[in-house]
Amino acid sequence: MVITDEKDYAEQLKIVKEDGVKSITIYYKPVKILNLYIKGWKLGWLGSYIVFSLIFSMLIRKWLKIY
Repeated sequence: MVITDEKDYAEQLKIVKEDGVKSITIYYKPVKILNLYIKGWKLGWLGSYIVFSLIFSMLIRKWLKIY
């Protein structure tokens, strides 16, 4: 068992050979970061990166007056 204030995980598979128990498995849910939904389209992390990079590049070009 792992209890900390930081992000730390217990090992996913632990092999135990006691009284009929062979192993203990923990199933972690995948962490989904930057999952955008635009008009019914489900963009993954790559699509989100492309959309954000286009928006930020246009804003930065306007602020720095680069045409």
